[in-house]
Amino acid sequence: MIKFRQIFLIILAIVIPVVRGQMEDISFGEKHIYVNTFEQYIEKIIFGSIGGIMQYLICCSIVEYYNPMPKNKLRLQNIFREIRYGIVQLIFGCFVSMSFYYYLYPYTPYYKYFETHDYTVFHFLYGITFHWLWTTCVGYWTHRMLHLKYFYKYIHSVHHSFKEPTAFSYCAAHPLEGFIEGNLLLHTAELILPIHPMQTMIYGGMMAFNDLFAHDGGKYDHSDHYRHHLYYVVNYGDAKIDRFFGTAYDPVFQYIYSQKTIKLRKNALSQPDFKDKDHPLFQRYKSTYILILNIPLINRGGITLIRNFIHSAEGVKNGLPTAVQNRLSINYKLRTYTQGKVTDIRFITDPVAGYQAKGDKK
Repeated sequence: MIKFRQIFLIILAIVIPVVRGQMEDISFGEKHIYVNTFEQYIEKIIFGSIGGIMQYLICCSIVEYYNPMPKNKLRLQNIFREIRYGIVQLIFGCFVSMSFYYYLYPYTPYYKYFETHDYTVFHFLYGITFHWLWTTCVGYWTHRMLHLKYFYKYIHSVHHSFKEPTAFSYCAAHPLEGFIEGNLLLHTAELILPIHPMQTMIYGGMMAFNDLFAHDGGKYDHSDHYRHHLYYVVNYGDAKIDRFFGTAYDPVFQYIYSQKTIKLRKNALSQPDFKDKDHPLFQRYKSTYILILNIPLINRGGITLIRNFIHSAEGVKNGLPTAVQNRLSINYKLRTYTQGKVTDIRFITDPVAGYQAKGDKK
């Protein structure tokens, strides 16, 4: 398997030639605003879009090449659809950023800050730190906002239409979503503190690569974002902030209905988890989630309760809403009853079909 160091070196080899030609116009030591004329404005949009698309296609292709998922016809069709959305998003994002710097930035508080102040390591450190805090915290809540009924229906549903996303899907979304979660977050930080535009661009690139790996779903998906595309209502952002607000994935057997997570029992454990395997996505094609429950049986009603959630190998699905029955394929194995407890009930779930929220179409 390719090492992260190798991926990083390949990315540098791609990025450096594209950036080198622009360094005379974009510099930490020059005027803070670097889009000074309308000709520069148009030039930056054109060349920025071309460079961004080239990096997008090459870097995502490298990551996808080393993804062990079978490159079947369905996956390739999905990738081509992601690329169509992604290219539009990149062009639109470049247009918005250059428009901000050309039309709006001269009227902001820190427009000429670095003409009178030297750019130092201190500026770099606080800029990166604030950008991370700002995009992490505000980005989490903007993502939650996009899951509200009307925002989801008209904007965010485009991104969630990719049930099994690839690296190419990190920017495959409605243009308004890219504006809200990308351009708006990055540039509002520049209104609060003096942050150099080139540093904003660098941090935006870091965000892009983080999102790229998050949607690839491999071992560099540190926020476990792939589960968000499976379950919809978990893992909205950074792993730490999801744990803080109680939206981190809980390894309990859960299914989605009306965009609510339903848990069978609080003391249920799920094993093996995606992360216990060689690759989280590869396992979705060949195996299972296994749920182990340890539920006290006080009376015969307890047994009835459990049986209502057990689905036989013949496909009998008792105790679940009809809309969910058609989306889950569950077998079970009931091993032992000892001392009034069910010590081992295993639900083996085929997740290939995926989980869909109410109102979504297969």
